[in-house]
Amino acid sequence: MEISASVKIVEKEKFDPQKAERYIINAMIYAKIANERLPPGLTESTLISNLRDNVAICRQLMTDNNKFISTYLRPYFKNPECMDNEEMVQLLEFVRKLHHPYYSRSHERKKLDSFLAIEIYTALVKKAEKIQDIEFLIKCWFGIGNIYFFLTGALYSPDSVIAVKKALALIDEAGGYLNLKDKNTRLCAAACYNKLAISAYNSRESGYPEKFQAIDDALAFYNRSDVRSLDPDFPWQVWIDDVNGNIYYMSILYEFMREIDPITQDLAERVYNFNRAYFNQEEIVQLESDNDDICKNFILESINSPESEKWAQCIQYIIPAYHSGNIDLDRYVKMLQYCLDAHTAFQKTSPDFLSEYLRFNLIMVISAILARYTKKPEIGTHLFNYLKKLPREILDALPTCKDELRTIVENTIDASNSRNYLELLLKSTTHNHLPTYAHSMMISRLMLSFVSWFIDNNPEKLVGMCKTKNVAEVRAEQEAILAETRLAGLAHDIGKIAYIQVVSVISRSLTDKEYALIRRHPEEGEYYLEGKDFGCIPDVVRGHQKSCDGKEGYPPGFDNTRSAYKFMIDICSVADSIDAATDNIGRSYQICKTGDAIMDEIIAMSPNRYNQDIADALQNEELRETINSVLQVVRPECYYEAYRVFISD
Repeated sequence: MEISASVKIVEKEKFDPQKAERYIINAMIYAKIANERLPPGLTESTLISNLRDNVAICRQLMTDNNKFISTYLRPYFKNPECMDNEEMVQLLEFVRKLHHPYYSRSHERKKLDSFLAIEIYTALVKKAEKIQDIEFLIKCWFGIGNIYFFLTGALYSPDSVIAVKKALALIDEAGGYLNLKDKNTRLCAAACYNKLAISAYNSRESGYPEKFQAIDDALAFYNRSDVRSLDPDFPWQVWIDDVNGNIYYMSILYEFMREIDPITQDLAERVYNFNRAYFNQEEIVQLESDNDDICKNFILESINSPESEKWAQCIQYIIPAYHSGNIDLDRYVKMLQYCLDAHTAFQKTSPDFLSEYLRFNLIMVISAILARYTKKPEIGTHLFNYLKKLPREILDALPTCKDELRTIVENTIDASNSRNYLELLLKSTTHNHLPTYAHSMMISRLMLSFVSWFIDNNPEKLVGMCKTKNVAEVRAEQEAILAETRLAGLAHDIGKIAYIQVVSVISRSLTDKEYALIRRHPEEGEYYLEGKDFGCIPDVVRGHQKSCDGKEGYPPGFDNTRSAYKFMIDICSVADSIDAATDNIGRSYQICKTGDAIMDEIIAMSPNRYNQDIADALQNEELRETINSVLQVVRPECYYEAYRVFISD
C-alpha cells in the first residue's frame, strides 16, 4: 500500500473522469500558489494575511484531492484487478495529464504529480499483466521510466533504466516494433531507445560498456529504414541527435566515475575522435598548438562567441584528449583554466535557459576537475562567488552536480571560503522556497534562544562547542558559539536540496515514496558537508530527525547518541518540533498547536524522544516566554525577511 494511511478508505466507486479533471485543476491551482512570485512592496501584515489566505485555500484543495484519491484511486492501488477495461483507458488518460509520457523536445513538460502518476502506472501494470495486454504494458513501463528520468535526475536514473528495459523486453515479446498495432504504443516504444541511452548515461549503476551499448542499439534502431517508413512523422532525427549527445557529453563522466568504473582506452579514444570531429582543420591546428597563446586565444574567442557553438565544445574535446593520452596533465590543467576564466568572465546573456544551464554545468565540471588536480582554495572561492550571483532557476539544478560539488569541497574548502560555501548551499536549498526559508530562520532563532539560556544557566552542556574545554571557555567564546548555532539552524535542512522542488507543490497527502525521499534529507545534507570542519553543523544536519535516545527517527545509519555535538542535535530537534507544530502562516497540511501545548508535549515525551535537560529548561517561565515570543512575534518577521530576500533576487 503506497498512499499514506492518513487518506481514509471508502467503498470503491466507478472511476469518474470529471472528478479526475477536478483533481488536476486543484493540483494546478495548488502548484500556482506554491510557485507564486509575490509582488514587491507588500507590508508585513499584508504578506502574512496573503500567506494565511493561501494556506487556507491549499488546505481545502488537499482535503478535496485526498477525498478523490480515497474514493477513486486507492481501491485500485489495493486491488488493481477491480478495474475494468474502460477504467484502464480512463486511468491511462488521467495519468498522462499528471505527467505526459511522450517524448517532447520542449523542456516545458507536464510534471503535475509525478509520484501519484507512478502509483497509478504501477496499478495499471498489474492489471495489464493479469489480462496479458502487452501493448498497454509497453506504454505503462515507458511512462514509469520517463517519470523516473525527469523526477530528480541521476537519483532515479537506475529506476528509469529498469523500467525502460522492461518496455523493450515487451517489444521483443510482441515480435518486434513492426508487429505493434497501435501507433501510440509505437511512439512510446521508439522513444524507449532514446530514454534508455540517456538514463544509462546518467546512472552511476550503468558501466561504460552498458552506456555505449544503449547508444549503439538506439542508433541502429533509429536508422532502420523499415521502422522509419512505418512512422515517418516520428521525431527520428531529434532522437538521433539526443543519443549522439550522450557520446558528446560522455567525457564529463570520466573524472567522476574513474574510481568506481574507469573508462577503457578504446572507448576514451572513441569519444575523443567523436568530439574532435566538431572542429575543422584550421581550428584543430589552433586548439592543438604547442604555442599556449594560440591555444588560449582560440578557446577565449570560441567561448565568447556562443553563436559558433564552439563555446561548449572546447571542454568536450579537452577532457577526452587527456584521458585518451593525447595531451599531458600540465596541458590539461592549462586548457581547463583557459575555459574556466572565459566562462566565468562571459557577460552576455545566453539566448535561452538551456544555454545558461549548460554554461553553469560546464563551469561546475571544470571547477571540480581543477580542484582535484590543483587543490587550490581560490578555485572554490571563485566558484562560490560566481554561483551566488546566479538566478534561482539556475541554482535549482545544483543537485544534478553533487559529484562536482563534493569534489570541490574535498579539495578546496578552507577557512577562507567555508562561509561562502555554506551561504551558497543555503541559497540553493532552504532559501529557495519561502516557507522552508522562514522555517530555517525560525529554527535558527529558537536554537539561539535555547543556547543563550544554557550559556546563562547551564553552560557545561555546551562544552565542546567551538573547541571549548570548560565552562570558562564556553562563556569566553559565547559569541562564536552563538554564531555557529545560528548557522546550524539555518543549515539544518540543506539536504532538502534533493527534493524541495518536487514535494513542495504536492496537493495531497504524501505517498510512501515521497516520505522515503524526504527521509533522505539528513544524509543528503551530510553529503555536502562531510570531511570538512564545520563545527556542530554536519551532525546537526545528520541527526536532527533522531529521537534523543537514538532508537527512533532517521537516518538509521547515524548514531546521534555518540556524537560530540549530541546536545546541539537535541536542541535542533526540539526547535524543529516546536516550529513545525505551531506554524500558523505557511503550512497547509496541518492545524497548528499553541506554543505552550507543544512545549508541554515535549516535556511529557522526554527523556526518550526529547532531551531531559531541554525539557526541564522548558519548565522555566522566562524561557517559555522567550519561546512564545519567537513564535508569535519573530515568525512573521522571518516570513517577511524571506519575502524580502526573494524579491531582491
